[in-house]
Amino acid sequence: IMDSAMVERDNELWAHTPSHPGGEPHLLREHLEAVARLARRFAEPFGAGALAELAGWWHDLGKALPEFQEMLREMMQGRPKRRVDHSAIGAVRAREVAALLRRARPDAVEPTLFELLLTFSIAGHHAGVADSRGALASRLDERAAAYGRVKEDPEVAELLQLRCGLPPLPRRLAETAPTDSERNLRCEFLIRMLLSSVVDADRLDTECF
Repeated sequence: IMDSAMVERDNELWAHTPSHPGGEPHLLREHLEAVARLARRFAEPFGAGALAELAGWWHDLGKALPEFQEMLREMMQGRPKRRVDHSAIGAVRAREVAALLRRARPDAVEPTLFELLLTFSIAGHHAGVADSRGALASRLDERAAAYGRVKEDPEVAELLQLRCGLPPLPRRLAETAPTDSERNLRCEFLIRMLLSSVVDADRLDTECF
């Protein structure tokens, strides 16, 4: 039986169930904000602080899915945890924003780089970096409809409205690379650095809770 505070929290989006009996759930917005702040701090030394912050805000958008929220509440009743793929949803968001930027600036290289950096790092924050662009694209296509449902949640819609732009590229990518292979290498390296920043921030905030 939930007390009055828990009943009130039950109407909000959760990131995690209470860490101890009688405790309160970890609210999703608080988790996203904390991960964004920590990820930015970790990524500042290599010039990707703003990008890591955005990845932090979007990394767990999929936890707003009704089936994920239902699963957390089932766990509160002692039922076993079941798998709900939530980590791809934020990557679908990143792909959507990159596509909008690409339509506005069809000759620019930045939209493609933004898409690569954000989609790989967000989608990989539990399972690791995808094996290929094709494999990641297929996974995001499969979760596109779920992202559409997430966007309908008023709390998520408000968050997306606040975080609708893209920050400048890290300097090493903004600079002209001598060859395509050099640019690809820089991008692959930054993907892994961003992923590390988000994963570390995610784990630390979850442990603190």
